[in-house]
Amino acid sequence: MTSLKESVLVGSGTLDVRIRNAGGAGENISGAIGNYVKKVAHRDYQGLDEDITALHQEGYSDDQIFEATVSSALGASIHRLDLALSALRTSSAQQSSTKRCV
Repeated sequence: MTSLKESVLVGSGTLDVRIRNAGGAGENISGAIGNYVKKVAHRDYQGLDEDITALHQEGYSDDQIFEATVSSALGASIHRLDLALSALRTSSAQQSSTKRCV
């Protein structure tokens, strides 16, 4: 997992590392790229064709848009995984304490 994160967020690429990291962290980014990565992270696929057109108009290449997509999706999925694991740990801890009380 660490290798994947490093490769996507700080590895070689055409999109600025700061944008990839911000997109992966779910931070606010200005411009069309910010709107786009937010939509990807929230799985909001409405109007993506228009968003991609806006990105091209701002000078982003297809490779850069792909890197923004992957970094945003990776960051969102890691966040969801962390939430699920936290819920499982909490549930497991609650079940263990309930068993001890019986």
